[in-house]
Amino acid sequence: MLQPQYRMRKSQREQNAGSCVLRAILLAFWTLSIVESPARAECALTFRFSRSTMKGFGSTRWKIVWLLTLISLVRSMDGVNFSVAAKQIMPEYGLTNVQMGFLYSMYTLGYALFHLPGGVLADVIGPRRLLGVALLWWSVFTGLTALAPQLPGLSLLGPLSAFLIVRFLIGLGEGACYPGSSRMIASWVAPDERASAGGVGISGLGIGYAITPPVVAFLMVHYGWRVAFYAFAFIGIVLAAGWYAYATDAPEEHPRISVEELRRIRGNNPAPLGTARASIPWRALLTNQSVWLLGGAGFCLGYGIFI
Repeated sequence: MLQPQYRMRKSQREQNAGSCVLRAILLAFWTLSIVESPARAECALTFRFSRSTMKGFGSTRWKIVWLLTLISLVRSMDGVNFSVAAKQIMPEYGLTNVQMGFLYSMYTLGYALFHLPGGVLADVIGPRRLLGVALLWWSVFTGLTALAPQLPGLSLLGPLSAFLIVRFLIGLGEGACYPGSSRMIASWVAPDERASAGGVGISGLGIGYAITPPVVAFLMVHYGWRVAFYAFAFIGIVLAAGWYAYATDAPEEHPRISVEELRRIRGNNPAPLGTARASIPWRALLTNQSVWLLGGAGFCLGYGIFI
């Protein structure tokens, strides 16, 4: 009969092997998605900023990108803070590992469900308003996480149900982050700079994942786990106000945009993005091989990260 420690080591080896297999599949998906064009493959393997992009880092359009990076950073911080604080939350409310797994999944469910509606809303109400409301939404519920089991109404359901509802609502708000950011970049950044801007914006995700564990751990040890959620909520609310005060849906609407920068963004297409709306080609999207390959790659990436 296998000893418990041996079974645990075997289980860990199986999980690691599964993660390696999924990463190999992810690499295969990515390779298949770029082999159609040598130029596309070269762009995928070479990361460099053009000289004009480097000069424009202090421009209005790049200040918008920096704000998007901060929003991405705050989103990732508010996404993982609960798992770091679990060390103190679990004994306080008597939550088991299985129940914590449900809490993590409930957040991810809300996050996944609102991606498509978030993209639609970005086109309908504009990315400035969408991101401002979404950031304010998930920041408020991040702060309420500290009080979830004591909130009126939720206190009657018990700690587990209270946390499940609040975590789901945080996920809904964060699900609008990247659809709104993508729409903002499409409106504000020249075509030859969009990959660079997207890369800079998404870098906030990794930075947030890196700094959140030590920050939350420090606050937990010295002030308690609730202070971490209050602090993160405050940061998000301040950033939401700054975003709404500075950003506009289109560069033509911004008071600080210059004629030269607007010409740099629009090029030979002076019409703002989205002035002529067309129906979404759902059939073409759902039958496109690249869409499915990228979706499969994203699935494997997400599974590999959360395992």
